[in-house]
Amino acid sequence: MHLSRVESLSAYGSKLNIRYYSSNPNSKLDPEFITGFVDAEGSFVTTIVKAPRYKTGWRVDARFQIGLNKNDRALLKLVQDGFKGAGVISEVGNVVMFRVTAISDLINILIPHFEKYPLITQKQADFKLFKQIVELMIEKKHLTNEGLREIVSIRAAINLGLPLNLQEAFSDIIPKERPIVLPVKTIGPNWFAGFSEGESCFYIDINKSSHTNTSFQVQLKFLISQHTRDIDLLNWFINYLGCGKCYSKSRGTGEFVVVNFSDIVTKIIPFFEKYPFKGTKLYNFLDFTKAANLIQNKEHLKPEGLEQILKIKEGMNRKRVFYGAESHEPGGRSKKGIIF
Repeated sequence: MHLSRVESLSAYGSKLNIRYYSSNPNSKLDPEFITGFVDAEGSFVTTIVKAPRYKTGWRVDARFQIGLNKNDRALLKLVQDGFKGAGVISEVGNVVMFRVTAISDLINILIPHFEKYPLITQKQADFKLFKQIVELMIEKKHLTNEGLREIVSIRAAINLGLPLNLQEAFSDIIPKERPIVLPVKTIGPNWFAGFSEGESCFYIDINKSSHTNTSFQVQLKFLISQHTRDIDLLNWFINYLGCGKCYSKSRGTGEFVVVNFSDIVTKIIPFFEKYPFKGTKLYNFLDFTKAANLIQNKEHLKPEGLEQILKIKEGMNRKRVFYGAESHEPGGRSKKGIIF
């Protein structure tokens, strides 16, 4: 990758307003991007709560949802537009939530999307089970005791299973068998871009070293973390990008990590230049490219260059400050605004 490309991307991004994506009438998300983003951030939820006025004594609700930091409201609006405007977007505190609850929208818009553009992670199994529940609700079977028990059985196989109150109320229920998710055979760039929008992280590690003039070593890191149930997918990323390594971590998680600087500047940065981030993660990526620029010019070996990289690092990720939905230029911070 030529250095000028890194410089031009950083210069472009520093002037970019995230609101552009939601205000530009020609801006829309690729359907595969949406699926990738849902693989990362989406949830298929079925709630079963006591309701004496119902014949069965229980009320069943199904919904699809994505929750993000409120600074990414514009991104959720793009996702909503990708689902033909279905659902609602609401905000509570620092969280913005997109929900689709109408059964007609679930059966006519949401489910057909994921049948045409399938999920790749184990979330695909949750989707298939969720679809079974929605179809039972379309047939009004959730209003019968037999249908309710079938829904509870399906619900027991989704996500983390039944909550304690449902385990006690339906102690004889046998969980439905989870559908088998076949190993991924191919990944499209738009899917990977959407998945990375939700799950990827850009880090700058600065550690003490006796081998540099500044006494510090600087390393860039691109990382994607997932539950170990999707460890095969993480390993597949190595083949897809032609770089990186996969590690099993504690607490049932795995990580795909790229730390080789040559891979960062010739593979990771060019990929997201071609398939750019649509939400506030763009700013972390642009800071990342700024640091890559400094390292490629050997500026990190000088005290003043190291200081620049430290400043960039201090303004990234959770330390980044926003004014509403807009950020300062990459690497910048402020005492006011919202920390994200």
